[in-house]
Amino acid sequence: MEAVKLNQKRNMSKGCFQNSSIPKWLSANNQSSYHPRMKQTKYLMNVSDHSCRPLYPQVLLYNRIFKTASTTMASFLEKCGKKLKYVIRKEQTEEWSNRKRSHPILIRIRASAKRNKRRYKRLLAVAHFYFRIDSGIKMKHTYINLLREPIDRFISHYYYARSPHRWPKKLRRLKAKGHWNVTLEQCLEKQYEGCKWNIMTRFFCGPEGFCKTGNMEALSQAKYNMLHYYSSIGVVEHLNEFIQVLHKRLRKFIIKPPRTLSKTFVTTGVEKKPISNRVMTRIVQANQADIELYNYGKTLFLKQAKQCGIKVKT
Repeated sequence: MEAVKLNQKRNMSKGCFQNSSIPKWLSANNQSSYHPRMKQTKYLMNVSDHSCRPLYPQVLLYNRIFKTASTTMASFLEKCGKKLKYVIRKEQTEEWSNRKRSHPILIRIRASAKRNKRRYKRLLAVAHFYFRIDSGIKMKHTYINLLREPIDRFISHYYYARSPHRWPKKLRRLKAKGHWNVTLEQCLEKQYEGCKWNIMTRFFCGPEGFCKTGNMEALSQAKYNMLHYYSSIGVVEHLNEFIQVLHKRLRKFIIKPPRTLSKTFVTTGVEKKPISNRVMTRIVQANQADIELYNYGKTLFLKQAKQCGIKVKT
């Protein structure tokens, strides 16, 4: 009964957002008019056609986003690496920073790519880090990523951050700040850990200060990066079809996919409580950039899947 109410409210909220006044320059058909702040390097591949044409990068970057089936995806990529004999560099989380200087995660990825260039020739990097148009990697590279319905992702992230089975260090930090027993509404309004607004937009936009605002510029930069520098974008509800697209797009990195990918569930030990219509509406209002970005990314995915001859039930 609770799930039915949430779905009804979520669908109604989506309808309200889609019918609201959105500037034309934010729509999926007007990205060509946006001029980004950052210039592309010669090593970052421009893949704006989003076709099914095979690509052969030396480095593949998966800047995984919280609560978007990234654990499931990372496990599958590890199997790909073992079978296709390339190096996988797994890192943790890049903490938010307005500074443009290189983050330790990127330094380690660059070092690993350079160190294994001659022997393995290919590297896959998996980590929670923000998009960089200039990562400092001196090898041909591209990005991939997964999106999830924003309201589902937001709620799931709140509960995951408060799961007793998380790393003890992170739990101690959360409790020390007094953010452990807060309600979803309190977490939302204060943007505590697990409740940052428009987090998917941040990951696609980059580490610059304006990217964490969720404003029009942040959204447009995120969409521009998604269109030009991500060889493939997937959505969680069509994860198996996304793997099929990746196999055709990045054959040197992705093995032939299984019929069904087994999903890994990491949010355990928490009691999920009913969410009022008022709080649900507030979540939608606070994450409008992510909603727009998700719809845009899903459009790109469906277009690419069609070009690859992969049927997607919508």
